[in-house]
Amino acid sequence: MTTFRNFALVALLALPGVAPLSVAHAEPDIRVGFSPEGSARTLVLETIGSAKHSIQMLAYSFQAPDIMQALVDAKKRGVAVRVVIDKKRNTGKASKAAMDFVTREGVALRTNDHFNIHHENRNPVTCYIAYAALYWGSPA
Repeated sequence: MTTFRNFALVALLALPGVAPLSVAHAEPDIRVGFSPEGSARTLVLETIGSAKHSIQMLAYSFQAPDIMQALVDAKKRGVAVRVVIDKKRNTGKASKAAMDFVTREGVALRTNDHFNIHHENRNPVTCYIAYAALYWGSPA
């Protein structure tokens, strides 16, 4: 019995050396975009376009047609899209048209007036975060 125990112990200790464990190591994919030269908008559109499961957007200004279309396209491919925007900042024609467009296409949208200003522009997408001080509006 002791011989078997010693053999089993040696086998267990030697096993990691014979068949090393394969450990997957992934490098983070970090990309940065800037405005007004345009790379921030491009990055936002690419991020929305690559979303597979969910998009949760917080926005101060909500009126850029290309970003609205990207959100609708994501919704149509089965991505859960939820948006919260600043109520006071989005009372103009362009903002109202953008809100009408995305909600008509099934995007969940809420306005927030609980704070003096809802000035946080964030776009968590499929467990990845795109954080920017980019206004999600046309002037950006």
